[in-house]
Amino acid sequence: MTADHAINDPPPLTFGPAKGPSSRRRRGPGSRPFGLSVLLWVGIVVFTILAVFPYLVMLSTTFKSGQELSGPAHWIPDRIDLDGIARTLSDPSIWGYFKNSFYIATGTTIVVMAAAIPAAYVLARFEFRGRKLFLDLVLITQMFSPVVLLIPLFRLYRQTGLLGSMEGVIIAGSAFTLPFSIWLLTGFFRAIPVEIEEAARIDGYGRLGILFRMILPLSVPGLIATGMYAFIIGWNEFIFAVTFLTASPENQPISVGVFASIGKWDIDWQRLMFMALLGTAPVLVLFAAIQKHLDRGFASIASGR
Repeated sequence: MTADHAINDPPPLTFGPAKGPSSRRRRGPGSRPFGLSVLLWVGIVVFTILAVFPYLVMLSTTFKSGQELSGPAHWIPDRIDLDGIARTLSDPSIWGYFKNSFYIATGTTIVVMAAAIPAAYVLARFEFRGRKLFLDLVLITQMFSPVVLLIPLFRLYRQTGLLGSMEGVIIAGSAFTLPFSIWLLTGFFRAIPVEIEEAARIDGYGRLGILFRMILPLSVPGLIATGMYAFIIGWNEFIFAVTFLTASPENQPISVGVFASIGKWDIDWQRLMFMALLGTAPVLVLFAAIQKHLDRGFASIASGR
C-alpha cells in the first residue's frame, strides 16, 4: 500500500461508544447540574411553606370557636364556627376601614409617583457632581425608622390642622416611601437606551415631550412595579395612622381596625384573624394581576435593556 492510498483510505470501523472530547454530552446554555436543581427546588418549597404558613394559621383560627382557642393548640378545628365571621361582617365600620385604606393607598401612590418620576429621570439622565452620593443618601434614608419623627410630626400636624386627617397620613407615608421609589425608577430609566432620546430630540421634542411620549411608555413595567410598591406601603400603613388618627376613628384604615381587635383584657382572635385575611386579600389579588409586568420590569433592570 502506497502512502497516497494510506492517506485516502477511510479509518477502520470501531464498535462501542466513541471516545474523545467531542463525544461528551454537552449541556445547553440553560441547563444546570442535577444537584443544583434539587437544591433550588428544595429552597423554593421551603420558601413557599414559610410564605403560606401565616395565612394557614389565620384561616385555621378564623373557623375555631372560643373554647378551642383557649384549649390546646391544633390545626384543624373540631367544628366550623362562623360566629367570628358573622360578627365581623355585621359591623358597619369594617367597610369604612376598607374605604379609608383604599383612599390612603391611592393617595400615597399618586403623591409618590408624581414626585419620583421627575426626580428619577433627572438622576438617570443628567450627570452632575454628587449624583452618586445623592443616590446613596436617598437609599440610606430607608435605614431610619418612622418612629423617630412621630413626635415632631404630631406637633406639626396639631399646629397645621392635619392631625386626625387622612391627608396627614398620606403626606407622612409618602415621605418615607419616596426614597426607594426614586431609586427604583432611576434603574428603570437608565435601562432605556439614550439613543432613543437623541432621535426624539432630533425630531424636535423637548425634555417634557421626551419624558411623557418616549420614556414613560417604554417604562410601563417599571412604573407598575413602583406604583405597586407605593400602594402596598400605603395600604399597610399603621404607625402613622394609629398615631395621628386616634381621635378620628371614622378615618382609620384596616390596619388600625385589625389592631382594635386587641382589647385591654382579652383578644377577639376570630375577628382579628378574619380582618387580617380580608386586609391582605386586595393586595394579593392586585399582585397576582400585575405579576407579569413586575417580572418584565425587574428583568429589564437586570439585563440592562
